[in-house]
Amino acid sequence: MALPASIRALLTSGRVAVDETHLTADRVLVISQKAAAGPEARAAGQEGAEASGTVVTLRDRTDFEELSGELATMRTLSEALRAQTHEHANRLHTVSNLIELGRIDDALEFAVRDEQESQRLTDTFVDSLDEPFITALMIGKAAQAHERGIELTVTATGELPPGSLDARDLVTVAGNLLDNALDAAADSPDRHVWADFVAADGELLITIADSGTGIDPADIDTIFRLGTTEKTAPVDAGGRGFGLALVRQAVARLGGDLRIESDGGAIFTVTLPLAADTRRGGDADDE
Repeated sequence: MALPASIRALLTSGRVAVDETHLTADRVLVISQKAAAGPEARAAGQEGAEASGTVVTLRDRTDFEELSGELATMRTLSEALRAQTHEHANRLHTVSNLIELGRIDDALEFAVRDEQESQRLTDTFVDSLDEPFITALMIGKAAQAHERGIELTVTATGELPPGSLDARDLVTVAGNLLDNALDAAADSPDRHVWADFVAADGELLITIADSGTGIDPADIDTIFRLGTTEKTAPVDAGGRGFGLALVRQAVARLGGDLRIESDGGAIFTVTLPLAADTRRGGDADDE
């Protein structure tokens, strides 16, 4: 099996490397490399002798990274639900205070408006994508955005058949992209994030955009080359690096594609193929 370009470049360069992370198609490798002097030089006790080779150690961290990814996914969901719970507690407290002040009509209007907004967001996904994990995530993220004073605009169209995508990877992709977008938008004047989900033609198209400062083109290039050139360490990219590494791996596992643009703010577009047999109700074998 051919070595990935990043590992080939490291081995042929002979440079010193300490615990560098290299991504292959399905493995996460941590590689260290240093020069080694020949046995004659070592026997003679010659310091600074010219290296006659290199010593390379490889550690497979795939299982560890997968567990870390699952933990990050669960943390994303729990944090979103925590924000939703906190938001509901605040609103319930407001309704209670309005009632105590005798402003019954205002309390009723506030409660109904809150319920209508939550129901609208739920209906957006239940009536189209019908994916419970994404629905729960987006309701929680909406509460999180409101808690931070950020406007979150969510749209969803099409039909996402049950089981057509791995729910954990789907939450990893959407959750991390939304976390990054919320962080970027928090420091912008407009403080706005857009999330669009479109299921059509056997694909799910996820677009996450923010009103932040965008991503430097050099960082975009490095993100795409992560694991395929000498630049193996995740870039910061405005604080997005680690989350984007998780997104990139999840997208790869799902057989999808990730594109990044910067037009004022950052725009992340993920295209994920849906499982053909699930999409067609298992009729594919009948033909």
